[in-house]
Amino acid sequence: MRRFITHPDDIPIICQPCIREQQGLPKLCDFSAEGLSFHTGLPLAPGSIVAIRIDQVEPPFEGRVQVCWCRAVGEDYEIGASLLDDDQEFGLRMTEQLCHIEHYKRTVSDRQARSLSSEEAALEWIDRYADQFPE
Repeated sequence: MRRFITHPDDIPIICQPCIREQQGLPKLCDFSAEGLSFHTGLPLAPGSIVAIRIDQVEPPFEGRVQVCWCRAVGEDYEIGASLLDDDQEFGLRMTEQLCHIEHYKRTVSDRQARSLSSEEAALEWIDRYADQFPE
């Protein structure tokens, strides 16, 4: 089974349906590019196309994904989606690493009362978690 990169819940991801792009597109849930999983308050139908934006990192990421699966998780929904533009795979992967580093920085601040610079957080995260990040 393909490994989806799980997006941290404390870093907002903006998700907007691309209504005009729905017609005539096949469901592409089994292609080779890695995917992304994230939580949203609305269910999204498998096969639907959505635009995503992650703007709490520099540079912000924008792309289009196709929903592969959607499952209820409490009052929210977990979405698994694959990129439609293969050339954005590297950018999404780097963006997700930055999001995970920012999440780590916030977690250390909350749980350990340690204030890390972005560079310090990156070095610690890489040392502890980079080998577990999906390839």
